[in-house]
Amino acid sequence: MLSVETEKKLAELFYETMVGEKLIEEARFNLSRHKDFELNCVFKELDRIGMGSISGSDLKYFLDKNNIICTLDESYAIVHHYDTNSDGRLSINEFSYLILPNMLPIVKDTRSNFPRLSIDAEYLLTRVLENEVRLQRTLEKIRKCLIERGDFNLMEGFRCLDRRNYTRIDFTAFYIFLRRNDFFCVEMDMQHIINRVDMDRDGIVNYVEFVEAVLPKEPHARTRSPPKIIRNSSPLKRSLNGKNYPNTRDVCMSSDGFMNNRRLVN
Repeated sequence: MLSVETEKKLAELFYETMVGEKLIEEARFNLSRHKDFELNCVFKELDRIGMGSISGSDLKYFLDKNNIICTLDESYAIVHHYDTNSDGRLSINEFSYLILPNMLPIVKDTRSNFPRLSIDAEYLLTRVLENEVRLQRTLEKIRKCLIERGDFNLMEGFRCLDRRNYTRIDFTAFYIFLRRNDFFCVEMDMQHIINRVDMDRDGIVNYVEFVEAVLPKEPHARTRSPPKIIRNSSPLKRSLNGKNYPNTRDVCMSSDGFMNNRRLVN
């Protein structure tokens, strides 16, 4: 069982996820409704050498150009979050999940492609990516603090939210968990957490998705092979076959090899 302080730190992680994703969603909407916005044009602006995909280096180059501080590890963490095939790059389909709103309506684009991104559209694109960087940075600090707590345990952390033993965390479970730990929120905002953490887009968070959200992200330079996580046919993310909990240590090793020596299970 987690201590009160550790449970509160876990709640802080998901509260900041909610706040950060909400800001990103608003920035996406502002970009998508701009008169000069066109997805292909935005994609080509970041795909600076015309490879048909975007890397963490491409994101960092764009952010540097727009005076936004971002480390290479942070830019690669953004790519990792939206990368569905673990190739370390974003196709235009994967990139669309980074740029287009999840919840707010998108204005249908009936215009022809713009040859270049306008100054105003580039500014709004920068705001989307800047909010992504800020969220990655905030969550990573909390993750590291959480993992370093002596009583933290992944399984117990999951059970703090899955109190009904459904082997999944839903909209209501997140709301109850945050309110129990004195974080003010409204129930409708829980959808922002689901959007961020639910990798297979089935509307719930399973154990593998919980682990992915909680563990610190390995620096890109230390990654030796893609994470071995089963992916759905859904364009965004991952799922777990069956309802049984997988072995916690196996999940830790596959998603973040550098965590192997930490005591994450009893």
